Amino acid sequence: MRNMIRRKDVIKRNIHGEIFLIDITQNYFDDECFLYQLNEMGAFIWEQLSNPISTDELVEVLKENISDEISDEELLRDVKVYVESLKQEGFLEE
Repeated sequence: MRNMIRRKDVIKRNIHGEIFLIDITQNYFDDECFLYQLNEMGAFIWEQLSNPISTDELVEVLKENISDEISDEELLRDVKVYVESLKQEGFLEE
């Protein structure tokens, strides 16, 4: 998979202890916008995407920072699914 990087106009915000991504290019109507909530692992991956990185490189970084209880295959599958969801939301660019 190609290297991905987060779009600069998608920002991460902590709102009442929860972490969200917000696309600041959206048209906001009546102060409403779409928020994409991240869990701790999602926020960690988002931080790694501040520089171009491949899915395989993300898996290596995660393996260094999380427990060994997750198999390499499971971790790779989960990272691919998550990165694909970020791509579908338009939060990443190649």
